[in-house]
Amino acid sequence: MNGLLEFDYQLMEWLNTDAFPFLDRIMWYFSEKLFWIPIYLLLLYALYKRYSTKVFVWVIVFLALSVLINDQVASGIFKNWVGRFRPSHDPLIQSKLHYSIEPNGQVYKGGRFGFYSSHAANYAGVAVLFLLWMRPVKRWITALCILWLLLISYSRIYLGVHFPSDILMGLTMGSLVGFLCFFLWKRTMIKLYPNDTSLRTRAASV
Repeated sequence: MNGLLEFDYQLMEWLNTDAFPFLDRIMWYFSEKLFWIPIYLLLLYALYKRYSTKVFVWVIVFLALSVLINDQVASGIFKNWVGRFRPSHDPLIQSKLHYSIEPNGQVYKGGRFGFYSSHAANYAGVAVLFLLWMRPVKRWITALCILWLLLISYSRIYLGVHFPSDILMGLTMGSLVGFLCFFLWKRTMIKLYPNDTSLRTRAASV
């Protein structure tokens, strides 16, 4: 366990580089949820075109459920329960890291605890659901979703507010919640709309 923690610290220092100052503002925006509104709208439009209106309403419901579960489990339960400091608050490493300045001029360090990343969990859940709902998906779309996740995940490390293990756990938990929500959505749709052609001919089964 100590070896894994030591590796986590070393990887954190390596990834949290100050070699490219121009990335400070870019990574800040990548980490901002509002920055990705055009992507959200594009994903919703693709899903709207894929399914009937009544099914699409339930897509929205389960998408929101995924975000709610991921956010509450990560931020409402795990962070305080585990009590692991963010890198920016960890006495063992905080002085060795590079930080970014918020638009208000303050150094951005996030809250006290950081295990695990709700950013990574939320976006992983959304990406998994989208790919499952849109199956079969072209490889380039899958690649773009993975790139999107990696950019957001790395931005949290670059800003100094999450260890790599926080991100890895967030991606894992978020993906599991995404799969669970898809399974529940699919079961609900089979019961409510067994004759809906958009489900029968387009949606994939778990």
